[in-house]
Amino acid sequence: VMATISRGLAAPVTLWSDHNDFLDQRDSGWLMFHAENNQEVLDMVLQAYRIAEDPRVLLPAMVNMDGYVLSFTDEPINIPSSGQVEEFLPGYDPAHTIAKNRPVTVGPPVLDEYSIFRAQNHVASRNALNVIEEVQDDFEKIFGRRYHLVDEFMLEDAELVLVTQGSMSTTAKAAILEMRDEGIKVGLLRLRIIRPWPNEAVAGALKDAKAIAVIDRNVAPGKGGIMFPEIIETLYNLDRRPLVSGFVVGLGGNPQTENKVKEITHKLKEDLAAGRPRMEWNDLEEI
Repeated sequence: VMATISRGLAAPVTLWSDHNDFLDQRDSGWLMFHAENNQEVLDMVLQAYRIAEDPRVLLPAMVNMDGYVLSFTDEPINIPSSGQVEEFLPGYDPAHTIAKNRPVTVGPPVLDEYSIFRAQNHVASRNALNVIEEVQDDFEKIFGRRYHLVDEFMLEDAELVLVTQGSMSTTAKAAILEMRDEGIKVGLLRLRIIRPWPNEAVAGALKDAKAIAVIDRNVAPGKGGIMFPEIIETLYNLDRRPLVSGFVVGLGGNPQTENKVKEITHKLKEDLAAGRPRMEWNDLEEI
């Protein structure tokens, strides 16, 4: 299990967040969790050990926190006792280690057998979706908190939905509460798990929306936001597909204020009225 901090990926150097530093590993075979706050960082590190060590999975896992916003700041969290952690994480005797009494071959060259190993990686990653849900009962019993494959916020009657990940989700939720007071039916879906991709959970949460804004704190140069096409692909086979617009925001710590979230929401309303989605770099007037 590796705790990672997503900062700017290339020069000029920045200590602020850029999700490219995390999302560039999405095809590496690792399990990938993205925390919203420091409590979730701690909780997901504990859960990641339990999930990664499950014999149905046996894959490395990373838990990402946003650069500076989480990695350089303090906030109150509940720190469990060692007894609670030991109750949740039983002793682990890995079956695949190098030991004198248990010789193994590590990293042998293969030919057409390579496809078998990649298929095993894929199946193990998909298995993790069930394991993630299974561990929640024990985690809630011991620590009093429970997590889901995706984080749904005020989606019950939402016509407009913002899709976010990481720490900016907290600001977006605050903006949504204010917009709800103004009569705007808007909600939020936070992507907690990037790999394995929780396809059914994402599609189920978004199926009743009229329009969706995918807010990417990342960019694939020459393409656009990284999660934008993943959301479109997830919704493609729905009987009624919502309109999906994409917004690239907040690279290198450019502040994502409540007013900016409201601005994106109003642009999404315009897109829905026009029946035409957009993909724009929301932080810049022109590029």
